[in-house]
Amino acid sequence: MGLRGFFFLFVLFLFSARAEIIENKDIRDVLPRLKALVAKYGAENVLFVTDFDNTVAETVDAVGGEPWFERLLDEFGETRYRDVILLQRALFKAVPGRLVQAETPQVIRTIQGLGVKTMLLTSRNREFFTVTDAELTRFGINLAALTLDFRGIPSRAFALVPNEDRKVLFVNGQYYTAGLPKGPALRALFDRAKWRPRAIVFLDDRVRHTESMEHTFAGTDVEIVSFRYGVADEKIERERAAAAHPGEGLIELQDKLRGFIPPKHGACHTLLSEILAL
Repeated sequence: MGLRGFFFLFVLFLFSARAEIIENKDIRDVLPRLKALVAKYGAENVLFVTDFDNTVAETVDAVGGEPWFERLLDEFGETRYRDVILLQRALFKAVPGRLVQAETPQVIRTIQGLGVKTMLLTSRNREFFTVTDAELTRFGINLAALTLDFRGIPSRAFALVPNEDRKVLFVNGQYYTAGLPKGPALRALFDRAKWRPRAIVFLDDRVRHTESMEHTFAGTDVEIVSFRYGVADEKIERERAAAAHPGEGLIELQDKLRGFIPPKHGACHTLLSEILAL
């Protein structure tokens, strides 16, 4: 199945059913649902899946956040996509993020204590693995402590869709989907591993991702409980306004930031200068 077919299935799922999205602003809300599903299906058949950006962690300032990233893609286009990725990765190294909720690490440990498998499902590119894994470690979150045992899945990057340049990565309980729709990407991972849970509790700040999950598994024997997590909503709106001038927040950071961009990535250094001029 080609990339066009992959996205066609996503759109088909999107319109095949209407999803009930649970709006919430506290990660602890997932615990009662998880406990009920464990009682119903057994802990070994339940999976907790969480997003990372604006769900587990958030940027300290607008620079490097999702609205900032999207503004740069609009400004410079797909031809500069890799340079934007490298610059954002350098930003994450130069300015570490923070937890959206202080309770998140303990909640994840509680979930694992129930015997429920945990995993991260992020739209980030596989090149963000090292910096994301370091952030999780700094926060005291160890998803690999109880996650999917996918021995049939390579620990290196691989293509879900034949001839697709964007490769995904699943390692240490972290799934990097490179912007592919999250529901189909997760189902494709299950299909490749020849395993799927009886129930999934999914936490994400984006409506499109919770809807993607609901519609992808509609008509299957997998029960989906999706939480549209809105703790960072107001911050994201402020970041969206600030993204109109993406270079402003980089002025004081530029010297430090250049130290995290290898000299061989000259195009990324050039991009930084162009952003500062916006």
